[in-house]
Amino acid sequence: MLGQACKKGEAKSTYDTGPFILLTTTGAAVQWLRDSLGIIKSASEIEDLAAMVETTGGVYFVPAFNGLFAPWLREDARGVCIGITRFTNKSHIARAVLESMCFQVKDVLDSLNNEKGEFFLRVDGAATANNLLMHIQADLMGTPVVRPVDIETTALGTAYVLYFFLKMLEETDVPTKEDNIVYKEILKNLCEA
Repeated sequence: MLGQACKKGEAKSTYDTGPFILLTTTGAAVQWLRDSLGIIKSASEIEDLAAMVETTGGVYFVPAFNGLFAPWLREDARGVCIGITRFTNKSHIARAVLESMCFQVKDVLDSLNNEKGEFFLRVDGAATANNLLMHIQADLMGTPVVRPVDIETTALGTAYVLYFFLKMLEETDVPTKEDNIVYKEILKNLCEA
């Protein structure tokens, strides 16, 4: 959150092997499509495949490979794919997997956000390069989804925390977007040390 300078009324979700906001691995569903089903050869292919259809065609996917995590907390739950018909194809399944990631983020944010009103979701992580995923998330939430130019801001936030810890910054100094260049250089120097 610090890496994107989040303010009150904003949330941050990292989409990589799984959204950090969920503390789980919904990205495992994309890996499952790739490694177990062979529907895609690389994770980046899911966007083009899912974009071949306008909807899921009534297919719903719940990626509960190891149970349902926040906000449901059901270790005994298992994954499910329902709504399959004779006309279902791999594009419908791929789109249902993307939607499932977005529904999970929405469920968690809905459980945390009791205030209704203007709300922004800041995102980062490799999967945010998937424009369709981000579009589905924005539509489902009914709120803007803000993706930074540098989609790997989690490390930047870690650098900010390190700075605060080392007292190189005063606690009242909140990093701005203009500070990113300076902090990235510092992070690079720390990593090389």
